[in-house]
Amino acid sequence: MSDLLVCFHGSPGLPDEFEGLAESLPGVEVRAVVRYGYPSFRQYPRQGDLDERCIVVGYSFGCVAALKAAAYRPKNVEAAILIAPYLFVERPLGALKRALLATPGISTLLLRSAGPKAIAEMLTKSSHPQPVPADYQRVSDRLSRPEVLHRSMVEKDHHDTPTDANLRQLRINEVPIVAIWGAEDQTSSEAAQIEPIRPYLTEEHRLEAAGHALVWTHVPAIAAIVKGFIETNGTGAAT
Repeated sequence: MSDLLVCFHGSPGLPDEFEGLAESLPGVEVRAVVRYGYPSFRQYPRQGDLDERCIVVGYSFGCVAALKAAAYRPKNVEAAILIAPYLFVERPLGALKRALLATPGISTLLLRSAGPKAIAEMLTKSSHPQPVPADYQRVSDRLSRPEVLHRSMVEKDHHDTPTDANLRQLRINEVPIVAIWGAEDQTSSEAAQIEPIRPYLTEEHRLEAAGHALVWTHVPAIAAIVKGFIETNGTGAAT
């Protein structure tokens, strides 16, 4: 079993989301892929992303990119781990928001004005029922940048990745799929995000007293699951 984790962040999100996991798994290389949103989102996987045998890890909407990359190169992927998966957009953009986002200048002004409040609400909602961790709070300014918010909204609106087909491709190639999700997640509902993928799952871990932002609020629990999976499925260096 590989000791390389290739990780795909959420939306809006940052590679920082996997720093806690890296610190908790000193024997494992955690390599975070920087995704800048549309149009590069539709160009995944990029040359070199999965050149080595690895385990792909996705967080939230990053699970879409993780599955797409894994399905493209299944022979190099030993497992896919989905953390708080948000694979199917539950609240599409309305026509007015779509039009405003497509208007240069206006979209930047609106996002600069509304961004900080929206991100503050997102941090609280995604951390629930836990308080917002200090390290999560520290990245709020970067998450609320207009360009980050714009890319996040547009990549979801242009999301046409055949997730079901990617899941089938991994099953055909016998790539294990592990899902980790919070029992009190207010972002990814069990009915919309977990139930449709259950037929493809090798393992499912439901964390109690946990919400959506598991990479910030439940790092030790996630690290334990990843470590256990590596040790159970092969000789890994996780310590």
